[in-house]
Amino acid sequence: MDRLKALLQPKTPVRICVVVSAAILLTLCLNGTIAVPAIHYAAYLYSTYALVLVCAWIPGAANRLSTVFTASIEKHAAARPGFERIHAVAIDPERRMHALLAPSLVFNLGYAAFKLGVGIWLGSWWMIAAGVYYAILARLRYSLLRTFMTRGGSKDGERDWKTYRNTAFQMLFLTVAMNGLIVQTVQSGEAYHYPGTLIYAFALYAFVKIIAAVTTLVRKWHEENVILAASRCISFACALMSMMALQTAMISQFGGDEAFARTANTLFGAFVCLAMLCICGHMLNRYKRHAQKGRNTAHA
Repeated sequence: MDRLKALLQPKTPVRICVVVSAAILLTLCLNGTIAVPAIHYAAYLYSTYALVLVCAWIPGAANRLSTVFTASIEKHAAARPGFERIHAVAIDPERRMHALLAPSLVFNLGYAAFKLGVGIWLGSWWMIAAGVYYAILARLRYSLLRTFMTRGGSKDGERDWKTYRNTAFQMLFLTVAMNGLIVQTVQSGEAYHYPGTLIYAFALYAFVKIIAAVTTLVRKWHEENVILAASRCISFACALMSMMALQTAMISQFGGDEAFARTANTLFGAFVCLAMLCICGHMLNRYKRHAQKGRNTAHA
């Protein structure tokens, strides 16, 4: 365990050296200066390790940045009344989620319309499946946003629990859409494509997203606020699909025969669907325990 920790959390100078050297090696491979295939694969593995180091560093850095940001907002809120609302959003997870739901909903709706339109135009079932996935994702976020808007800011326990249950059922439909997208990816060999070094920016985004989603989900597994818990489960689903998209893009860009691509996408796709079913099962079981507790209290 100590060796693994030292490997994933080296001292800062070592981390910087690894990241810089990986960036230089990767640049030399991508611009054609180094044309040896074996070195390309070694550079891919080495840069992946460097990316893992960066992602392992991000949560701690984000916590430190959040502490500094919150302290700064508190300082300004004390001196300027206009900062009070910003301070309230900064320190309240529920308000932060509420503030992010609307732009996320708009993005998901726009992306769903784009994917469905292009898919129908080109006759691509893969694009259509992606459009359905984003449409269901938009519906999930709309449900949470509507709960916030209609309860007037007060916490309605039973209504929140019903929203939590409905989110679990809708996530089952989301799992079906994800499964359809994965099946199309495996059967037709479709993959996401990111030109040049853009794939590494997306890789960083995907790794940060999955680390943040998993960390938050594990730490807040027994979150009492079920609306926040539902939102975190949705974020976890999005992070899983981002990792799936990253894998298909990596295989497409860095090579691998058709059999390897099919096997890798099938295995990871199965893991994604199984993880989603486990999350949905946990949510429904948690609602069942809550409902049973309420019935027992009513009969007592």
